[in-house]
Amino acid sequence: MTTLTFEVEVNDEAAERIRQSEQERTKINLLLKSLVETPPVPDPKKNIFETMDRMSRIAQSNGLTEEKLAEILEEIDQERG
Repeated sequence: MTTLTFEVEVNDEAAERIRQSEQERTKINLLLKSLVETPPVPDPKKNIFETMDRMSRIAQSNGLTEEKLAEILEEIDQERG
């Protein structure tokens, strides 16, 4: 494990509290560690497009063509009236 040291700008009151309290420093360390070790959330737009592409490949491999899909959608439209 690597230790990084960096500066954070805080107001005077917070700085004094952090200097005087090991518990505050431990709490901040744990919060920062959790923050930097959590992987970023994937781009939801990219994720949905990847999911749609995967579903399309599966549907095609199961024999669904654009024509069959159009027929199914037309039937659904007719049932809805």
